[in-house]
Order: sequence, then C-alpha cells, then structure tokens
Amino acid sequence: MDKRLLLLGASSDLGAALIRSASVDYSQIFAQYLHMNDTLRSLKEDLGEKLTLLQADLSVPAEASKLPEAILTEQKIPDHIVHLASPRLKPERFHKLNPDVFSEHMRVDLFSLVPILRAFLPQMKKQKYGRVVMILSAYTQDIKPKFAAPYACGKYALLGLIQSLASEYDGTGVTINGISPDMIQTKFLSEMPRLMVEQYADNRPGKKLLSPEDVVPVVRFLLSDEASGLNGTNISVR
Repeated sequence: MDKRLLLLGASSDLGAALIRSASVDYSQIFAQYLHMNDTLRSLKEDLGEKLTLLQADLSVPAEASKLPEAILTEQKIPDHIVHLASPRLKPERFHKLNPDVFSEHMRVDLFSLVPILRAFLPQMKKQKYGRVVMILSAYTQDIKPKFAAPYACGKYALLGLIQSLASEYDGTGVTINGISPDMIQTKFLSEMPRLMVEQYADNRPGKKLLSPEDVVPVVRFLLSDEASGLNGTNISVR
C-alpha cells in the first residue's frame, strides 16, 4: 500500500468521490483543489496526514508550475496521477463565444498538466512503474459537442497528449490512459440550463445521468496492476 496519488481537481464531486473510495489504496494522497469546500474539510478530518491538500488555480500557469515543487519538498514522487480538473461546461453558440474561453480551457485541461508530467514521468520511468489517468468526455467518442467548442477542444487536446505519451512511454512500466464518461450529475453542470440537462437525461438508458460512483471504479481499475496491459486507451463510460 506504499503508493502515492496526485489528484488534480479534488474539489469536484468526482474528485471527492475518488478520494473517498481509493484512500485505502494509498499511503499518501496529494490533492489539488481550486476552492475549499465542506466535503474536502470532511475528507481531511477523516484521513488526516494521509491527505495533503494543495490549493492552486490551474488556469494560472505560475501556480500550476509550482505544484511539482510543493510535492518534491516532501521528497516523494507520486506513483499515480489522475487529472480531472476542467472549467465548467457553459453552453454557448460559437459566434457568441469570447475567444478567451478557449484559452481558459486549454490552460486548465492541457497546459497545467504539462509541467507536472514533465516533472514526474521521468521518475516513473526510472522506477519502471507509474499510472496516469485523464478524464476526458463522451465528446471524444461518438457524441457531437453542440454549443461546447472550447470544452471539446480541451478534451481532444488531452486525448492527443494521451496517445503521444502512451507511445513514448510504451514498454517502460508507465501507462497513460483516458476515460470518457457521459454527462455526470455533479455541480460541474451548474452553468448548464436545467432544461438542457433534463432533456439529455431523458434520452439516456434509465432516464438518468451518470453518478460519480459510476466512474470511480473505472478510474481505480486503470490505476490497478490488473490494467498494466492497457496503454493509450480511451474508455467510454455510459
């Protein structure tokens, strides 16, 4: 159980659910968050020193770049990295979009992860073991991203990173994979019109959205030894 997890996006509902479920698998969890909330406070109270909370705004390059340094000061390298941080989905017609929104999604989804992986992937390769899992979106599968161009572009950029790094690190003991879940019922949807969410749910099996508990087991599987043969995959969760 002497494994360490770095989680980006711990203040999300999915992040909190993953910490709660997977804490038994780790001796230490480094959890980046943007805004402190009651759920994180409760997890910290329950897990104590096992959970190290790291506040950083991943849309600010300088703050994202400091995260590896904050972990390395403890002279510990994460064995697993899970990236699920992303700006909230705000449906908007393309011609009305502020171009800065594209930059925000790319900074959080992609650019924030680059210095972190540059710091830790070589160490994972050296120890011949490591797992990286990135949360993408069903938009990278067969669902067309209407009114979601910035969000979709950020997720497709991550998919490209997964495929490139999986090829580069193939055979080293390090695996890099993605998960593309359908819409999940979390506060991430707070910027979406309620009617749009309800209509989407009505078209799903069971007429309901996914829950974080539907996605967490897939994340844990990709982090497990049983998934050592999977590299460069993008698993759909519906």
